[in-house]
Amino acid sequence: MKPAVIASSKLPFPLTVAVTPAWLEKLREVGISTDSSIENHDGNGGWLSKLSEYTFGRRIVVEGPCAFHGGLYGPNPWTAEGGFCTMGAASYSHSSLPEGLSVGRYCSIGKGLRFLDFAHPTDWVSTSVAFFQPSGVKATTSIHSLIERELAANAAPSRRVFDPRLGKTYPTIGHDVWIGENVVLSMGISVGTGAILASNAVVTRDVPPYTIVAGVPAKVQRMRFSEKVIQRLLKSHWWEYSFADLQAMNMQAPIEFLGQLEATIANHEIDVWQPRTLTFPDDLIGKD
Repeated sequence: MKPAVIASSKLPFPLTVAVTPAWLEKLREVGISTDSSIENHDGNGGWLSKLSEYTFGRRIVVEGPCAFHGGLYGPNPWTAEGGFCTMGAASYSHSSLPEGLSVGRYCSIGKGLRFLDFAHPTDWVSTSVAFFQPSGVKATTSIHSLIERELAANAAPSRRVFDPRLGKTYPTIGHDVWIGENVVLSMGISVGTGAILASNAVVTRDVPPYTIVAGVPAKVQRMRFSEKVIQRLLKSHWWEYSFADLQAMNMQAPIEFLGQLEATIANHEIDVWQPRTLTFPDDLIGKD
């Protein structure tokens, strides 16, 4: 069975696309919202409608219905990257998300999600930006320019290049993950299907499927279900099916639900979900 959501891939170069009425209408048709109000969504409103253009650094696949309530990702100018990311159907985020993130289906992301995406060198003599030039960033703040001016005035060597992301990618979020408010995620980690990240957790390691983690740093609190049930849920790939088809099954009782789903699949009474999909920026090029 193919993965429900295809991971993003980096474009050869950033591509800037004008935000046009046709683009906004395409999002509305597919069911991709950039506003928490359904009235604004239906009227092609939202944070995207306030922009004249949007720059893509990656090719991303978005399934509808889903929602990006957080706006542009860019808490700092040097980490600015996107606002859209690969996201599966029936997922939403109240936080701004970087393009490099991958989110599965049926995910719920609260406000205040942050990423540890700008590190300083800890094994150098100094951690100060006076000695390193961050690589792979779109912009830097004035302190970097002031340091460069001082170095030039003294004919001093340039700062050494340092990758603030340490060569790591943004996290991969599985299916049916619930992320509470003000969670912090390290780079390069994966959050397994069915996991729950409690509010204010600082997650620095991979989170296994159907695990509840909390704390600073985050630690396992408990498993949501028995190992047997977890394995049956994972084997079932229930997220491959539409919530419209699953609605008649008993979602409140996992074991009963699994029996119903397994019987339905065995009897060929349910089809694999094919949500409406947009691939950015490909499906926007030439749209005006």
